[in-house]
Amino acid sequence: PCENNGTCAENSSARNGFKCTCLNGFSGETCEFEPCDSNICENNSTCETDIAADDGYTCSCINGFNGTYCENEPCESNICENNSTCETDIAADDGYTCSCPNGFSGTYCEIEPCDNNLCDNNSTCETDIAADDGYTCSCPNGFSGTYCEIEPCDNNLCDNNSTCETDIAADDGYTCSCPNGFSGTYCEIEPCDNNLCDNNSTCETDIAADDGYTCLCPNGFNGTYCEIEPCDNNLCDNNSTCETDIAADDGYTCLCPNGFSGTYCEIEPCDNNLCDNNSTCETDIAADD
Repeated sequence: PCENNGTCAENSSARNGFKCTCLNGFSGETCEFEPCDSNICENNSTCETDIAADDGYTCSCINGFNGTYCENEPCESNICENNSTCETDIAADDGYTCSCPNGFSGTYCEIEPCDNNLCDNNSTCETDIAADDGYTCSCPNGFSGTYCEIEPCDNNLCDNNSTCETDIAADDGYTCSCPNGFSGTYCEIEPCDNNLCDNNSTCETDIAADDGYTCLCPNGFNGTYCEIEPCDNNLCDNNSTCETDIAADDGYTCLCPNGFSGTYCEIEPCDNNLCDNNSTCETDIAADD
């Protein structure tokens, strides 16, 4: 009458006159109770009769669970990194998945945001889980944009056809290389703003000139800055007096002593004298003629 391959032996003291010796894990008067009838397998694991096991059964665990009774959940021994969150997932290889903080990736969130960053122009990547990509790019001076892709000269303020040159040591991250004569941080100061033109001359920008400008002199004046006045190199003769006169051809007129004439007073009084009868003409500026 013994069930489940139990062994029957006569026993006069037993109620039924026999005793069943059950296989490991089986119980009951006739070994009618199987090991899995009272198993304590956890977490939806499957009980399988195994007379070689201590309890006469083993628990076949769902993927990721372990322990004699499948009491150990997958996340109890997880290797999720970087403050990621372990979530039971029996479809996954390890029976769990790692839910990564923003920007982290990889099976175990072992790949940090900056490992595959797009930071450009020698910028520095810094982990920032609040950012869209999980990192921010710390730009060199003057660079901007999410990935520091905007160079300083892209939005430069260089004026007057000056050339922008990246210079991270400068305040704006760039410097303006000015055309000849221009100056100022942005080349906004024109050559004529601080010109040295003299004597009411007119300053004109001329990047081919040494100072970046030329001085247009009033008639008779000359020199780089029109500093040479008409009378400085005059041709007035015979002790005549030079007077600046920008309306004159040379920019000056010669005031002749009495009797002298000509543009430069070069005609002496006796050159056209009216002395008669072989008389001799003598210059005398005190005389009427």
